[in-house]
Amino acid sequence: MTANAAVVYQDTFDAGTLNSFWTLQDEPASYASGGGATIPGNGWLRFNSVGNNAYANIRSADTLDTTNGIRVDAVMRQDSSGTSTFAMSVSIYYGVDNWVSLRMGNAGGQMGWMKDVFIGGVRTSQMGDYFDFRNWNKHAAGIEITDTQIKFLGAYTTDDVTNMAVIDAFTMVKPTGFTGLGTVIIGKGISGDFGGSGNYPNPYFQNSGSSDNHQFNGVDYARVTVIPEPATLLLLMGGSVALLRRKR
Repeated sequence: MTANAAVVYQDTFDAGTLNSFWTLQDEPASYASGGGATIPGNGWLRFNSVGNNAYANIRSADTLDTTNGIRVDAVMRQDSSGTSTFAMSVSIYYGVDNWVSLRMGNAGGQMGWMKDVFIGGVRTSQMGDYFDFRNWNKHAAGIEITDTQIKFLGAYTTDDVTNMAVIDAFTMVKPTGFTGLGTVIIGKGISGDFGGSGNYPNPYFQNSGSSDNHQFNGVDYARVTVIPEPATLLLLMGGSVALLRRKR
């Protein structure tokens, strides 16, 4: 990120209700009674999936200006075995044809981080950093878009986002369409074409996958950092307003 002032939003999900920064996206028909997500007040946004890999995620209620840089970080946990294309993820979304996502994978030889990118409507995916992933552990994932690059960051088990390391094999040149107004999405969901199937046409990852019976999917912490125009010094943190200047 640059040395300009940063707009930072962070959420610890302690309020008992979803903060207005987020919009909840879920498929209620695939969930138990009481809705697709709860915030019990213990610091978790919990997606209550029952017997189906239903989409369930939060997205920024407004688009964010990513022209000068953006980073999204989240601490997440998922029970049961996920697939490489449908684990909990962090994503930056510019439209149906241009988005980038970092997921966890645990599917027969595809264990580890999965970089999933749509560029001009064409999907490129890459698995890397293989390890014996246990889904019940927390993991932290992050995506940072600068003026020239997209960086992917991760940690296997952590309570915060301070210990994430850059996944070197995933760093890439920023595509031309990855600038301007974007949307942050955190959670579960699929978009785009997989192998010519055409099964996931809905935008914003509002498509469900095959049944994997995830009994717990949750977000423990989320942080969004945006580099605005130099005159903007607003810090949003838990509803309070303050000033922040990033270190050089």
